[in-house]
Amino acid sequence: MDYYIQVELLPELNRLECREVLSYHNNSPDTLAYLYFHLYINRFKLSIPSKLTVAGYQEIISLQEECGSELKYEIAGTLLKVHLARPILPADSTQLFIRFNTVLPEATDRFGFYGNHYDVGNWY
Repeated sequence: MDYYIQVELLPELNRLECREVLSYHNNSPDTLAYLYFHLYINRFKLSIPSKLTVAGYQEIISLQEECGSELKYEIAGTLLKVHLARPILPADSTQLFIRFNTVLPEATDRFGFYGNHYDVGNWY
């Protein structure tokens, strides 16, 4: 997998605005009809019991395949399942174009914001 990410920190919103081009190479012997990705930041959602007062999560703005058509996807907690329009054959590849926001939570451990200080890791 290869990727290129453009990101901008919006400190007034405690948010990262992101654009990503992801090239996925199928190195398995299986034909893939969908791909899975982790959205680790979703563990900071307020719907999950926690001591946080400011939530953290990732929201998908758009997810397109290389021909430009929108892809269907499902989010379950910290897991994103992307339904591919065209299955990826063994040794084949595809490109995904993803726009997403990462809303940062209040700082906990080594992730989030506190005033004008930002700790950001494992966000993409």
